[in-house]
Amino acid sequence: MSTSLSTPPVTGRPATPGAPAVAEPAATRSPRAPAGRRRRIGLRVLALVVLYLLLELTARATRNPTFIPSPAAVWDQLVQLKKTGMVLVTSRELATAGKPTLDLGVVSTAFATAHPDAVDAWRKAEAQALDLIASDPAAAATAVGKELNISAADAQAQLAQGVFLKPADLSSDEWLGTEAEVGKLAQNLVSAAEFLKAQQKIDAVPDLATVEKAIYVKGLPSALS
Repeated sequence: MSTSLSTPPVTGRPATPGAPAVAEPAATRSPRAPAGRRRRIGLRVLALVVLYLLLELTARATRNPTFIPSPAAVWDQLVQLKKTGMVLVTSRELATAGKPTLDLGVVSTAFATAHPDAVDAWRKAEAQALDLIASDPAAAATAVGKELNISAADAQAQLAQGVFLKPADLSSDEWLGTEAEVGKLAQNLVSAAEFLKAQQKIDAVPDLATVEKAIYVKGLPSALS
């Protein structure tokens, strides 16, 4: 869930991938700690792993301006780690505990204001993709595979790790909400910022009102149909 929490409105399809957050080499496993402590450790490690991947991708892009990180390559790294390590916590488990990881789209305020029709077209395309994943997983996997330049089988395995909401759920109180009332997604983003601030990874935490203003709920729920 990497996005600015200050000015850009957030719009997209919340998802809860079930990919392993981090793996520890089997040879270094230690006695199991209490569940609460393991969860806290898992949250910290997850944040550090995500930060490391972002820094590494940024460094590579700086060295090579034409570099475009491949989602498939990132996924493959996680798969390889899982083969020889132990999963400490998954994003699915974090979501069950009330701390979901999310797949969000970000658009600048200036663009959304100048081109609301383009934003609506993108949201409708996302909603259609969610419908396809639910109604025809094989067709969805084929489309995703072509986009990421991977096999349909690999794409289907990746899709199977995620929890994809139905379009109608996106504008529910649990997620984006509506123009009348922004959903709980805003509080989830604030909680994530508070955690990163505690880990000294960001300098400040925006208040809830600022985050709610940044979530693009114009036209919801009808804009998704």
